[in-house]
Amino acid sequence: MDLYQDIVKVLNREICDSEETYQNFKQRIEEGNLTRDENPSTHFGTFFLPFDSKTKKLFLAHHKKSGLWIAPGGHVDKGEVLWQTLNREIWEELGVKNHFQEPPNPFLLTITKINNID
Repeated sequence: MDLYQDIVKVLNREICDSEETYQNFKQRIEEGNLTRDENPSTHFGTFFLPFDSKTKKLFLAHHKKSGLWIAPGGHVDKGEVLWQTLNREIWEELGVKNHFQEPPNPFLLTITKINNID
């Protein structure tokens, strides 16, 4: 499965935070070039929300380009599908290998505007 098929498989109104997000995702995937390698200015990323069930705490990170506190994650690399990106990002940020074998549930699609900074 490729990234396009992976996103289309899960894309429905119920997993988007708004109708506008849903329509924007539909339009954006049709444009193609979904990874940062293919399109540095508008591309897909994955994020995960680490939760410690013992302390009942979440781990968030400050995203320097968006100025927001968001869940850790990162850009989808060319040739990856969503769960592969999640696994790579979880490994890079938390040191945990091969956490997901398929897209997790719950699964949410949102769009975050990033202000480019040099």
